[in-house]
Amino acid sequence: MDISAHNEMNDKDWNTMITLKIKPDSRLSAKQRKVVADDYGMQCGVLTLRLRATLVQYALQQLGINDNVVSSVPEAQ
Repeated sequence: MDISAHNEMNDKDWNTMITLKIKPDSRLSAKQRKVVADDYGMQCGVLTLRLRATLVQYALQQLGINDNVVSSVPEAQ
């Protein structure tokens, strides 16, 4: 079997670590933002995730966040 030139060492997105910071929608009431923050274990109202760049879309999907659409109803996110 031939060795591929494509491996984890050549994968920029796999080797790039990022910090993703998520906070509750500012259109929610203070009480609603606190509930979201508590549900997601946010520290000071921010959920901080350290992950590989290639996994960002999967993480957002897992959290139910659609970064392509801003709903007119903040509770929708």
